[in-house]
Amino acid sequence: MTTNATIATAPGKTGDSREIVLDVKNFRVHYATPLGDVIAVNGVNFFLRKGETLGLVGESGCGKTTTAMGILRLVQPPGRIVGGQVLLNGVDVASLDESQLRSR
Repeated sequence: MTTNATIATAPGKTGDSREIVLDVKNFRVHYATPLGDVIAVNGVNFFLRKGETLGLVGESGCGKTTTAMGILRLVQPPGRIVGGQVLLNGVDVASLDESQLRSR
């Protein structure tokens, strides 16, 4: 099953000035198989402001765990992040190599 979702966070007060601490943009994770890639997460977008909480809810097999593990950079082969951005306090952690990630 493919996850293709835009998650709307609660709007809060009008003109909410709290900083965005996590911004996930067009996030995609695939799993390689002998017959080609299985698209597990496709185009997930959401953001969290300081002080907000997010819960991922959905059917079994819809990509909740893969989304969370991908954001944390814990997807195991044959899975891989194939696109998107994960901005943590403005830094794209999805594009950092291991040594850059460890130094943060």
